[in-house]
Amino acid sequence: MKQIIIVVIVLALAVLACDSATPDAPVVRTATTVSGATSAPQATSAPTIIKDTATTPPTAAPKPTATKPVGTSRDNPVPAGQSVIASSMALTITGATRPADLIVAQGNMFNKKPEAGKEYVMIELAATCEGKTDQKCSINPFFFKAVGSAGVVADYGFVTGVPGSLESGEFFGGAKKVGKLFFIIGKDETNIVLIFNQLLGSDIYFALPEAKK
Repeated sequence: MKQIIIVVIVLALAVLACDSATPDAPVVRTATTVSGATSAPQATSAPTIIKDTATTPPTAAPKPTATKPVGTSRDNPVPAGQSVIASSMALTITGATRPADLIVAQGNMFNKKPEAGKEYVMIELAATCEGKTDQKCSINPFFFKAVGSAGVVADYGFVTGVPGSLESGEFFGGAKKVGKLFFIIGKDETNIVLIFNQLLGSDIYFALPEAKK
């Protein structure tokens, strides 16, 4: 019996020895928020960008396009038959003839002949000096040019022998000069506009009346 007790004691001591030699297993803990302590950082998803429509500036309304004064642009010429003051003169287009090839040829056989596909246009002009009786105005046919739908500017065509052609010169306030101007343009061109090149000031544009044929 004594031997049995000794064996039991020995076995018990062996069990205790094994327990003390085996290390504790690791404990996995979930991070929690504790008052006074900082929890472990947690992974976060990428932020979603939301457009703040409340602070987006509204689209500005388009500003109205300013219209240039009549006669100051090719697209807005002085209407046919109306006069405009330019370089102290009241200028008015009183008539137009197209084609004017025969008129030019009859004036002088040596006048330049238009190239193929082109023709003469004759424009009749009236100019009244708006200055005082002791003030002078000056006019010259070379102050004028013409342009049509092709957009190519035509210089004054020097023509001789045609009665009533506009002559250069000076005239006093109240006096009036009238004359004819000649330009070579394309036969298919439309919307012919007369241009007056002011020496001091912007160009003036005149629409032509319906051309006589």
